Amino acid sequence: LTPRGDLWRSADAGATWTRTWASTGARPFSFGQLAPAFATETEGVVGYGAGLILRTTDGGATWTPASSGSGQRL
Repeated sequence: LTPRGDLWRSADAGATWTRTWASTGARPFSFGQLAPAFATETEGVVGYGAGLILRTTDGGATWTPASSGSGQRL
């Protein structure tokens, strides 16, 4: 996660990076201590601003937004 809110992924131990989610506006909040949480090698989530969750099912190659319904920072 970048300070702007973009998600980046490396498949080669950090030699190269690909942006997998581009923030659509100002950063939703400070990402200083947050990181995506993975339940399995391919399935993960990250709380992203007011009530938004980003979900991946392919190890972070792509992210799909979903509303938590809470309207609260996650």
